[in-house]
This record gives sequence, C-alpha cells and structure tokens, in this order.
Amino acid sequence: MRVVRPELRQLPDGSWMELAPSAKAEIAYTPTERRIHLLSGNAYFGVAKDPERPFVVTAGHVSVKAVGTQFAVRAESSAINVLVTEGQVVVDAHIVAAADAESNSASSSVMLGEGLGIEVIRTGAGALSLQSLTDQDMQTQLKWRHPRLLLDGTPLRQVVDYFNRTQSIRILLEDDKVGKLRLTGVCVADDVGELRELIEVAIPVTSRIRDDGVIEIKAR
Repeated sequence: MRVVRPELRQLPDGSWMELAPSAKAEIAYTPTERRIHLLSGNAYFGVAKDPERPFVVTAGHVSVKAVGTQFAVRAESSAINVLVTEGQVVVDAHIVAAADAESNSASSSVMLGEGLGIEVIRTGAGALSLQSLTDQDMQTQLKWRHPRLLLDGTPLRQVVDYFNRTQSIRILLEDDKVGKLRLTGVCVADDVGELRELIEVAIPVTSRIRDDGVIEIKAR
C-alpha cells in the first residue's frame, strides 16, 4: 500500500502549483510575464497578484490568463479542461462552435468566473469546440488533489487499519478471514465511500453502515 500525493511547487513570485503524479510542466518566467507550460496531466494553480506581470498557463492551443486567482488545468491529447475555484481567468483558444449551436461564429476568448469550468475539445478536423463543465464534472476532476491509496494485493486488514487511524470513522471486519482478503486498486485516501465501492467490486464482500455509524464489512 502506498499513499500518493500531488507535488507542491513554490514559484519565484509567491504563486504555487500542485501537479498530479503524472503531470509535466515547465516554468518560463520573464520580467514582464509569468508563464507555465503544462505539457500533460493535471495541475492546480494559486496565483499571487501582480497586475504588471500576467500569469499565463498554456496547454496545447489553449492559454489561461490570470492576475490573482486559483484554477485548475488538465491537459490531455484530445481535450483541455479549465476549472476556476476563485477569481476570474481569461481562456484563449481557436474555438469553433458546435454543429447544433445557435451560431457558427468563432470565438477566441472566454471569461470564466468562480465555480465555472470549460472543456476545449480537439475535433477531427483539427479545430476546437467549447463545452461547459457541470458541477459534478468539476468535483470529479479535482479529486486528484486528494491523497490516493495505491493498493497492489494489500490485505484488507491493512487498508481498514489505515482508515481507522486517519479518519473519524470506525470500520469493523467480520473476522480474520475477511481481513486477509487482498485488495488491488486505487481510491481516495480520505473517502470511505469510494473505499466501499472499490472493495465491493474487487473482492467478495459487502458493507453496511450501522445505526451507530460504524461500517461493517462481511464476506459475501
């Protein structure tokens, strides 16, 4: 069992960024601009205010410009996602309206405020289309910021002991036989609901929450 956390990098101007384990980014600061090239993966940025030096994140054909804010960017081969959790950013891209949109006019700049997100999708024709992200999309895509448990044949007893030690919950196993079942998969290290979903799919057990809040895990 291994706990994986995002990498926190402090930037020269007081800003910071978190990178998912597989993410790659390059820092390119100049006297007039603070620029980050996100090459792949998930990143989250906290931007120190400096109106004289814009903070710009580029990912593929998309750039995100902010002065003082917090936002996330995900760079994949087929799409770029931008999520704003505080303040505002300007997203620039070569955007082609979807076929069913009311207008086919192109737009190159979109302002995003707090709590908003978009997905810029590369189409087969090489152009880009813009789609809004739902609240559920945004919550799911920010889960990577939580520590994650990587399990590779880990005894269930060891996983349960970790949750009982680090979370304000109590999990009970039916017996030692259940505790010796080996679990392989990934789950958020502080999300017992996600753990329950994983174990009920990966090994032959069921779980339930008792009236006193204790979670019981039994063999199926």
